Amino acid sequence: DKAIAEWEKIVKEYPDGNNHNFIGDLYLKKGDKKSAIDSYHKAANFFRHEGFSLKTIALLKKVLTVNSNDSDALYALGELSEEKELITDAIKYYLAAADSLAKEGKKDKLFGIYEKILSLSPSNISLRTKVAEIFLKEGLKSDAAKEYMHIARICSDKGDIQKSIEYYQKTIDLQPLNQDAVLGLSFLHEKTGNLEKATELMKDATVLFHESVDVLMRAAELTLAGGDIGNSKAYLARVIEKDPQNTKARRLLGEIYLKEGLKEKAWQEYSVVLDEILPGETHDYAIQLLESFREIDPVETGKRLISLYKLIGEGPRVAEELTSLGDIYYERGGQNEALACYDEALELTPDNDYLHERIAELKGEKPDEIAGFPEPFAPEAVETVEEEVSEHLTMKAEKTVDEIFSDADVFFKYGLLFEAQKRLEGLKLRVPDNIDLHLRLKSIYTDIEDKESAVTECLILSELYRRGGEDENSQKMLRDAYEISPADPRLPEKEGADIIETT
Repeated sequence: DKAIAEWEKIVKEYPDGNNHNFIGDLYLKKGDKKSAIDSYHKAANFFRHEGFSLKTIALLKKVLTVNSNDSDALYALGELSEEKELITDAIKYYLAAADSLAKEGKKDKLFGIYEKILSLSPSNISLRTKVAEIFLKEGLKSDAAKEYMHIARICSDKGDIQKSIEYYQKTIDLQPLNQDAVLGLSFLHEKTGNLEKATELMKDATVLFHESVDVLMRAAELTLAGGDIGNSKAYLARVIEKDPQNTKARRLLGEIYLKEGLKEKAWQEYSVVLDEILPGETHDYAIQLLESFREIDPVETGKRLISLYKLIGEGPRVAEELTSLGDIYYERGGQNEALACYDEALELTPDNDYLHERIAELKGEKPDEIAGFPEPFAPEAVETVEEEVSEHLTMKAEKTVDEIFSDADVFFKYGLLFEAQKRLEGLKLRVPDNIDLHLRLKSIYTDIEDKESAVTECLILSELYRRGGEDENSQKMLRDAYEISPADPRLPEKEGADIIETT
């Protein structure tokens, strides 16, 4: 003890790794393992600070000969291995340190170590699974779900689709409102040829994520692929309502209308996003698309055809389109616009007699002196915007009772009871005598342990069944009420006893 005391004084005044190591040996001979380990750690820290990694490693391993579960030594060896890019060794030491910390109950440090392990081996599924299980064990559902999402994506990238589906489902089981997981699972079901399952999943998702454009768009694509044109159009309409400039949705809806032969409706969709669509297409397709709508809107299609033909250097076609557009303006009373088109066309075809005549006519006479010049369109001939609103932008009708039941059932299915409750309670004033409504509410109130409300629903159902002559069901509802809350003051004791005796 005297020798140790003397050496402690010396090392305090003159810190040195060798001295700490020597003191550690003295403690070990004495049988004081804890103090020995402390001294070895001090020596290791000294040498590490000075840059002597080999001596540091030797001392840390010396600690492990005394206590193989020393988490600080294991963690430090992991760091040193990582610095030397010995990734396998680093993971080995970090895992050992994590096991030791778990036994010691030091959870705060434990999660930090697992983050380091995962950063060193991000595609290691077994490690991520282990981390997810630890998070679950500690009640950290969101962190566990995050790991399951990582695993699902890793499996998908590796081509293990079934495993990926399994982990996406695990994520959804923990977080029913994880939109990325729902979308990911939907894509995988489609990839494996299970279009029906993918579609059903997205139909539910449109209720859970009713504001999500991505979900609605995905549902539209799947229902269209399955031949459900009506639902596909409805989903696309909701997308456009939320994002009027959504090119993908308007184009898809336009294509549907074209296939149905509804060219005017198709043009309503295409015309909004043509400037976004055309640059990404081949010139032939763009020209063909515009030509298909020429009779519906000759001015807008004409302008864009002129731009396209200019882009590909088709001078004669440019002149032809300019002349056609000029004629349209001329017939509609747009003298200035017509003259501009004719002038530009004449520059390309200077010998064109027709253009010379038109230009001379427009420049030499006033508009009201030109023979056969039509009167401008009367204001009453122009339909209001409201009259031309496409079907998907009409005022939303109130949902039917069955539609609300369907939405509530989806929320109930995914354990989102309060969302289901909110929708069903909104029906109480609309359909107060609907037995299905009260049965659903009774089930929800029972699950969330709202006994008073559950008994209320039982009493309402009992009365509704009694009115309908269903005495057996009426009595059953009263028995259910007593089972839920026998002490409820609304349930008379004598009647309760009579009901219980009949069971």
